[in-house]
Amino acid sequence: MPDRGARGGEYNTYAAILALTAAFSGPPRDELPIPNAPPYTAFVGNLAFETDEDALKAFFGDSKPISVRMIKDSQTGSSKGYGYVEFETQDGLKSALASTGQQIGGRNIRISVAEARKCSDWGNFDQAHSSIITTGIRIVGGGRCVSMATIYPSAGS
Repeated sequence: MPDRGARGGEYNTYAAILALTAAFSGPPRDELPIPNAPPYTAFVGNLAFETDEDALKAFFGDSKPISVRMIKDSQTGSSKGYGYVEFETQDGLKSALASTGQQIGGRNIRISVAEARKCSDWGNFDQAHSSIITTGIRIVGGGRCVSMATIYPSAGS
């Protein structure tokens, strides 16, 4: 029986994992431009699981954060190791971006401009007229995921 160690089994496994990771991770993401209007939100990644919102807000204290949102597992409630920080001004966001690579909780954090929040797809509202007649409610999506419901009193009559 051949000696597995002679073939470099551990190295080959590691190389295979790297190749699979590269194949499934896709091309590197382009950096998003700094927004000219609010919200000025940063994505903060590579956080220690023990990092909480207060620690993150304190880290960015000089940059004037107005909100901090840590992403948690819905089942366990434990941190997923990333979050979002919204800043009062564009300069606050720029200052935060300059802090990438610094440490919180013994880990070097990554900071980048966050992608805008995406609204959920609630259906095709261009064809909602029939539902307005039967239900009396029309829901319309707006900027920054704002929704508006309009009640039509004559619906269903």
